[in-house]
Amino acid sequence: MSPQTLFTVIVFNSLLAYFILAALIVWKRPQLWLTLVTIFLGALVGWIDVGANEVILPVFLLLAFGFFIAFARPRSAWLHALFLAMWIPIFGFLAFALQVAPSARPIESFIAFMPAFIGAGAG
Repeated sequence: MSPQTLFTVIVFNSLLAYFILAALIVWKRPQLWLTLVTIFLGALVGWIDVGANEVILPVFLLLAFGFFIAFARPRSAWLHALFLAMWIPIFGFLAFALQVAPSARPIESFIAFMPAFIGAGAG
């Protein structure tokens, strides 16, 4: 099995397990729904960023998700933007360490915080 396929299987199953766990947490503590959705969407954008050839899709998703999440809860917009964007560098370093994306530059992935905070500020 190639490293890319293994990485995709692991990330997809992790997102599925997180989705089920988040549903159980929301059932017990409904006030955490937006934070859990933000973490899920951030991980999804991080996964998309690893496989994307162009940067425009992850940037647009960070802008849009940051905008709508900040619109839903403006007081903690900066925190949700952080939860949203932190997955881009995490998945970048993980893909670099597993040699999934050989041209990945994990340090440059910290630029992903800018569109998330811009979207959150606009929301």
